[in-house]
Amino acid sequence: MGTSTTTVAPSAERSSSLTASPATIRPWAEDLPNSTRVEVGELRVPFRDIAVEGESPVRVYDTEGALASDGHDVRDGLPKRRAPWVASRRAQASPTQLWFARQGTITEEMHFVAIREN
Repeated sequence: MGTSTTTVAPSAERSSSLTASPATIRPWAEDLPNSTRVEVGELRVPFRDIAVEGESPVRVYDTEGALASDGHDVRDGLPKRRAPWVASRRAQASPTQLWFARQGTITEEMHFVAIREN
């Protein structure tokens, strides 16, 4: 018995979106008009509350990243959100997450993930 592979060419719409300029990328708020971006905790973990008719809002992790509405130009790259966290630990002998976990230290990255994963 052999296996066959089928290659499907991307649609013209999808292909054009891959090369679209950052200014033409639509924000999530346009695709999810009944949603609100919220940031949780002192680490400002991004979530999106999606309104559901007759129910409590559903909170999901928001992967949108830095927003153009916040004055961020995506062509400049992502903001270095973790830079202050890492800088505060530079003097440590082995600054890996595993090393800190073995020492019983909860880092900002671990805290961020704990909030994100609920």
